[in-house]
Amino acid sequence: MSKKNNSMDSIIGVNSIIKGEVEVKGTIRIDGRFEGIITADWVIIGKTGYVEGKVTASAVMVSGQIIGKVNSSDFVEIKETGKMIGDIETDRIIILEGGRFEGKSIVKRDMSKKKTPELISNN
Repeated sequence: MSKKNNSMDSIIGVNSIIKGEVEVKGTIRIDGRFEGIITADWVIIGKTGYVEGKVTASAVMVSGQIIGKVNSSDFVEIKETGKMIGDIETDRIIILEGGRFEGKSIVKRDMSKKKTPELISNN
């Protein structure tokens, strides 16, 4: 999965420890430790990243570790080195070989966008 604009709007570096609530218009990358609530368009958890809390985003990509709840309107992708412990609610969940997920997932697809086949009657 790739984003059209690959720029990082915010980065929490490897040696950073942050507790609290963060809201980002755009993409946030976590390579350090974050405890709390993250709201962003895209959330990328790097291999050294650790998040404990709640993540709300359009898309979430996990190469590190998340413990808590993830709510995504588009997709959650757990990479080969990624680990998610907790609950995921999303339209799509992708777990690559080696990725780990322990918890509950709710895949919510908007069925109103799906075409219903028309019934054809021979009467």
